[in-house]
Amino acid sequence: MAIRSATNFLLLLSILFLTATITSSSTTSNEKYIKSQCKFTLYAQLCFTTFRSYASKISRSPYKLTQTALSVTLSQANSTKTYISKVKQQVKADAKVRDCLSQVSDCVSKLKDSLEELKKMKGSKGKDYAWHKSNIQTWASASYTDADTCLDEISSD
Repeated sequence: MAIRSATNFLLLLSILFLTATITSSSTTSNEKYIKSQCKFTLYAQLCFTTFRSYASKISRSPYKLTQTALSVTLSQANSTKTYISKVKQQVKADAKVRDCLSQVSDCVSKLKDSLEELKKMKGSKGKDYAWHKSNIQTWASASYTDADTCLDEISSD
């Protein structure tokens, strides 16, 4: 169960990392827009399935798609953190589980930082825009690495 949850979490992070670099598209419907953007991700069908229910909120906006991706991923990361905390209590502080919890906690922190940076990015231009975008991409990538390290740790024996 922990591995499955972590795997789903990693898939969302990979979607997040890749959608952070998406540019605008001129499609005619919100769902088509999401589908067109998801085709650039590693798991296009999962991306589309995940964000389809947010189509009216995203409304063909790269900013809103990125914000939604960060928010959904943060929610999943928090759920994973809660689950791993419970597992940690059940296995009496196993080193692998402790390390995994630490990695997921770092991941949650980086995703929160990314959402805050996204707010700062809105309305910025030029070098400021590029700076904020670079920070978001770096932190999203680092959060993916944290989650991947956790998965590697708990799946190795």
